[in-house]
Amino acid sequence: MKKKILSGIFALALLITAGYGVNKSVNDNADLNDLALSNVEALAQSEDGDGYGCSVSITCLDEATISCHGSTYCTYGRDTMGSIGYVCCDGNYTYCQG
Repeated sequence: MKKKILSGIFALALLITAGYGVNKSVNDNADLNDLALSNVEALAQSEDGDGYGCSVSITCLDEATISCHGSTYCTYGRDTMGSIGYVCCDGNYTYCQG
């Protein structure tokens, strides 16, 4: 009987630990939505028939959105502290205001 109770407690602890790890992983990848949006925009842009192009956008910490459109190169990111966001198209940078 003791063995079954200990096995149950161990299984419960394992499930709680796994759930916490999954939750932490999902929350740490919050910027993945920005990346997915950028990929969708890039794919849609190439289908409209006017040649190669790219566009990118990012949501700033103050909930404002900045974006740009370029002909050859588009990227976005945040500074090392994760507080200042930017978009860059064809070498022209635009930064979040807040």
